[in-house]
Amino acid sequence: MGHTGVGAPDTDRHESARPVEPGRAQPLFVAVPPASWCDALNREVWADRVTFHVGELHLGVRTNDADLGAQVRAALRKRLAHDVQAPANFSVKLAPPVTNRRNAGFHFLYRNSAIQVRTRDVQRLVRGLLAHLATFEPSTLDGLLTIDGVTLVHDEGALIAPAALRQWLAVVERRLNLRGLRIVDAPAVLLDPARREVVVPEAVAVLDADPAALDTIDAPAGRPDPPVPVGRYPVTGWAFLGTGEPITRAHAVALASRLTLTRDEPQPILDALAHVVGGVEPGTVPWAKPPELVAALAALA
Repeated sequence: MGHTGVGAPDTDRHESARPVEPGRAQPLFVAVPPASWCDALNREVWADRVTFHVGELHLGVRTNDADLGAQVRAALRKRLAHDVQAPANFSVKLAPPVTNRRNAGFHFLYRNSAIQVRTRDVQRLVRGLLAHLATFEPSTLDGLLTIDGVTLVHDEGALIAPAALRQWLAVVERRLNLRGLRIVDAPAVLLDPARREVVVPEAVAVLDADPAALDTIDAPAGRPDPPVPVGRYPVTGWAFLGTGEPITRAHAVALASRLTLTRDEPQPILDALAHVVGGVEPGTVPWAKPPELVAALAALA
């Protein structure tokens, strides 16, 4: 099936920081929103800026900690683009250091100005960055449908949930965890329709990252908050935003098709989605207060 970089089908060409050698193609960057959208982040002090080459694209990453920036460079040294400066597509922001573990702040991964990962675990933060970068490598998406949504993994498999959950990480993630639902740190859902499974790819292998360099990154000071393990998870439910009322499978396929980012002929995609929905119980969840929203998602899982 056709595919694009997850969450970023739009790209733009910009001039590189240094002159491009004759006969060499201009670097291709991912378009970023107007600077005013990222004013708060742009006012931060960024200790390190780096560009990585993934697929056909050059992606910019900035960090507010020089040591962490060096560790990320070391882990992804095979992807470094030394002679290109890409705009900041991702921002890795560590919380200020504290002496009291109980008051440790959260670290954040941003895509442009949107929070993608919120955690006290630096290892999870960096693995989340790698997971996002890996989706720009076309081989990651081979044979998969890319769905605009969030994967919630539990003991029995995975629930596909609305993408809007990412806007509420601060108020829903802990509640979800208490109900046995864990958010996959990825920009979208990678769905294997033939097997009715959600795929969490091995970003380290996809990016040819250095595992030893990743191991040097600090473990969390308090309780670990590791990412969802790499693997395949059977789809047990699919939750769409709505009124909370039941929906037919035909309606669910129609809704799912609108969320499918994969570029391909419409009919094969509809057939694949019908196969997935036919094996699960789809439903809708109202955009309610966090406790009610989490309860509705848990009921569908």
